[in-house]
Parts: sequence; C-alpha cells; structure tokens
Amino acid sequence: MHIDYEINNKIEYILDTVLKEARKEKKLTKQLFITMCSAYSNNPINLLINAPSGVGKNYVINKVAELFPENDILSLARMTDKALFHRPGTLVIKNELTGEYESIEQKIKDIDEQIENKENEISQTNNQDTKQALRSTIIELKQKKKDLVKDARKLIDLSNKTIVFLDTPSEQLLSGLLPLLSHDKYEVEYEFVDTHNVIKTKNNVLRGWPAVIIAQALDYSHSPRYPEYSRRFITTNPTISTEKFNEAVNLISNKFSVPDLIYQHTVVSDSQKDIARDIIKGLKEQIQDICREIKPGKNNVIIPFNESILGLLPKAKSEDMTRANRLYTYLSFLPIVYFHKRPRITVVKKGDTNIQTIPIATFEDLKNTVSLMEYSDGVRPYILEWYYDIFLKTFEDKGDKIDSKVNSKGEELKEDRVAVTSQNLIKKHKEKHNETLTTHKLLQSYIYPLLNHGYIDSIDSLIDRRSTIYYPLIETKKYINLFYLEENNNLSQEIDKIVVNYTSFPNQVFILSVLEPILKYYSTEGYIIKIKNSKEEITLEELVNQYFGFPENYFEVKKEKTEQKKPNEQKEIEKENETSQEKFDREQKEIQGWG
Repeated sequence: MHIDYEINNKIEYILDTVLKEARKEKKLTKQLFITMCSAYSNNPINLLINAPSGVGKNYVINKVAELFPENDILSLARMTDKALFHRPGTLVIKNELTGEYESIEQKIKDIDEQIENKENEISQTNNQDTKQALRSTIIELKQKKKDLVKDARKLIDLSNKTIVFLDTPSEQLLSGLLPLLSHDKYEVEYEFVDTHNVIKTKNNVLRGWPAVIIAQALDYSHSPRYPEYSRRFITTNPTISTEKFNEAVNLISNKFSVPDLIYQHTVVSDSQKDIARDIIKGLKEQIQDICREIKPGKNNVIIPFNESILGLLPKAKSEDMTRANRLYTYLSFLPIVYFHKRPRITVVKKGDTNIQTIPIATFEDLKNTVSLMEYSDGVRPYILEWYYDIFLKTFEDKGDKIDSKVNSKGEELKEDRVAVTSQNLIKKHKEKHNETLTTHKLLQSYIYPLLNHGYIDSIDSLIDRRSTIYYPLIETKKYINLFYLEENNNLSQEIDKIVVNYTSFPNQVFILSVLEPILKYYSTEGYIIKIKNSKEEITLEELVNQYFGFPENYFEVKKEKTEQKKPNEQKEIEKENETSQEKFDREQKEIQGWG
C-alpha cells in the first residue's frame, strides 16, 4: 500500500483516525496506543482505565485495538481466574541441563510416525513372530509417548500480546496475575487443579510479558491487596464532560441516520483505517528491531536530563517509588515509539554485524510523559475535582475553628482538631451543584475512595460518638513536584503547556557532558559509534544544538511569585526602569495606538 504522507505525521495520523470516532478522548487514545505498542518492546506497560460504567471505556479501547494486528490483541470479558491457563499452547518439557523449555511436539510427531510405520509392517507380513515383535514395539512407543506427555507442561506464549479485560476482573484473577504484571520472571510456572474428567494437578508455563489493559468499573480501593494492584498499573480515566457526551450523541446520530458509505465519507473511511493499520505494522517491526538486542526488562534509551528529574522527584513515601516508575516507564518508551523524530546513536562491536540502536529522549518526550501521567494515581477525575472544589473549600472555610458544643450536663465537648462533618460536606455540595446527597451516597461516591487513596483521614467525633469527622492529608494538587499543570486547566480541554518548576534546567553544555562519557565508554569497549538525527549522520555537538537548545519551546518556566502591583502602579515602575531605546519604542507605539 502506498502511503503518501510525511513519516513524522504517522503517529498523529493514527490518533486522528481513532479520534474521528472517539471524540474528546485524545489523552486516553494516546495512552491506549502507547500501551498496545509497548507489547512489542522488552518492557510492556499495564494500563488501568478506572471509571464508572457507561462513560465509554470499552468503546475507546475497541477503536484503538481494531487498528492493531488481530492476533496481537486478546480481548477477554468475564474471564474466570483459570481461563488464561486453558488457552492454546505448546507442549514442552524442561531441559534439566540448560533450564530451557523445549517443545515435544516434534518428538510426539516422530513417535506417531513410527507407530504408523510399525502398523503398516504388521499389515504386510504373515509371519506371526514378526507381528508379535512389531506389536511389542508399538506398545513400547505408546508408553514412551505417554511418559513424555505426562511430564510435559503447556507453554502459553504471551510475548508481543496485549491482553484486554473488557470487564472488571475478579480479585482472584488479579491476584493470580500479579507475578506476570510485575515482570519479575519472563517465564512463570503455574500449578492449578484441572477438574476435566478427573481431578488432577497440572502445570502450565506462561512465557513473555504482555501489555495488560483493564477496563474497571468496580472500585477495588477498599481491598487489602489494592496497593499491590495499583503499583503495577498506570491508571487513567476517560473524559467525563458535557462536550464529550454532546459529540458522542452527534456521532451516534450520524452513524444511524445515513448509509455506511456516507458515514465513511463524512466521518472516517475503511481505507483510512487500513492506512493506520499499515503504519502500526511498520511501528511493530521498528520497536521489535530496536529492542531485539536487549534482554526483557532492560533499558535501551538514554535520558540525558535525568539528573534534573531525579533531583526534583519526591522521595519520602512508598508511593513516590510508584510515581517515579510510571514516569520512567513512559519516558523510556516514548523515544522508541517516536523513533523517526528522535536522535539516536548506533553501536556495533568491531568484527560483528549486529547493530544496536539507542534512541535518546528529548524534551518533547518529557512533555508527553507528564501529560500522559495526569490523574495517574488511581482517583477518578470527578472525585478529585469534588475533593478540591467541595472538601478542601469546606475545610478552608472553617479556618482555625475547632467544633465544640455544650452537652446536657453543661460540659463543653471539643473536637481534637479542625475537621469537617458529613453534614458540612452535604451542605457545600448542595450549594455548588444544587444536588442533595444522602449520607450513604456521600460516603460511597466520595469519602471512601478519598480515604483509600490517602487524600483524607478520619477520626471519631468527640462531640457525637456515633459520627466521624474528616480532614485533608493533601492540600495542594497532587502532581509530580517537577511539573504541574496550570491551575485553570479544565479536564475537558487538552493540555497546551506544561509548566516546569525548576531552578536550573539542563543546558546544552550539561547535555553534552552527559552524552560524551557514554560515547567514550562504547568506544573504549571496542564499538564503532555513529550519531544520527532523524535523517542523517551528525556530530554530537550538532545533535545537542538541534534537540536540546530551546526547552522553552516545550515548557513554560515557573516564575517566582512576586508582590502583586496595581496595573497603573506596575506600569509606572516599568517606565522608571526603561532604557532610552525602550522608552523611544514605547512612545512610538503609544503614538500609533498599539499600547
């Protein structure tokens, strides 16, 4: 198929194709695309889409998945906790010397052929002694086959696969998948009870690390094992906004109001999807080629501004490790996906023919990483918005006031600390949304998830022993310390600018000082090195100048807060500090009506 568009626009073409039918879901579409592509790498991503039923989780998943090779996507609904072990596989036995699993299918085939040959010989001879000897040989061959199968395990290869759970999996299934999700071992042996015909214990081997996507409607945050689940997934949510629902209804109307030919002409055509599929096949080959020389779980990307990130990442809590892992998971994979737009070095051992390609992460990858990680800690966006708009506002309105009252005995009862009650929150919610919450709905929809995710805590009330009071643990927006999104960012809008909170972002000299020792190491180890941009071979200095000269093109520098001046007062101060040339330019603009 001829593809007549620029190579740099290929990924945008794929995303735009999906977004023609998945309106207002740019972030989720991109996360799903990146996750499914990661199945072809040596360190796949696990994605959890955490949202209530009916908001379009599965719809967006299916729209992205239909562009990937059909054999690479394993979509499952209502899967039992043992169903994965009943999938087709290859019979293998473990070589005790090498520790490798070896297929026995050819050995079984050879035995079957020998049995067939012996049976043919029996039919062609009348000698009873010969027939008896042949029958004895057949019995021995059948026993050999039986012994071989008895010791065999079924190997189910999940490498380069994306497993999609279209319904909330059971906790038993999630527990069984934890070793697979954590990428501890590339081959994991599972023992399970098979009740088919007779009860017996069987062993299967799962090989490879698939990318796993779960569309979860139920809230598991109350589960004792929830921290284990959440650590292994990057969590995201579909957009929940009036604009999205309006677009979705319009699209449904278009789909059922006109013949399919007109729908394809006005919305998206099969040929456009075929082009996207062709691009993804090329991406698959590209990712596998880059990762081919690297063992599973190992890294093959250079992040030259890593020290700046590391110096600003929080390191005080266990969740900080999870957050750092999520950041680096994206940041180390995006340069591989966007390979044709990234600088890279190629190394080959002298006398060898295997070329290893090492992509280099850029500021654009960093910007994409941060935008993809928004709301990645597992709390649904509408709950977070409620937390900031209702809970924190209610708490802030109390100031330093600690609730107290005098009981029937004339004794003053006083709470231990500043906190809010359920009734305080129900009242504020009514003021903001004109909706009256029941105490049960308040607890189930907002309070329990926030408690489980560590945003708030609770203590028993001293005024009313039957009640609980609540206070915040996090009083600012919970983004990575290194970056934050502008406070007026609306969930329904796309992120235009990432604001960088830093004191000294890496300049070109610093980037050069990071890359030079890496190149020197390879050269001293006997490697031939080439440095390239997206089109040609270049020098190291040219690479740094081309890709690391202007961070302001990707980020907006966070400025220190200064005392706010009145507009007129601020203008007068600026005038006093003007140079002669600046004064002349200003006066000319004022004369011409510009300023």
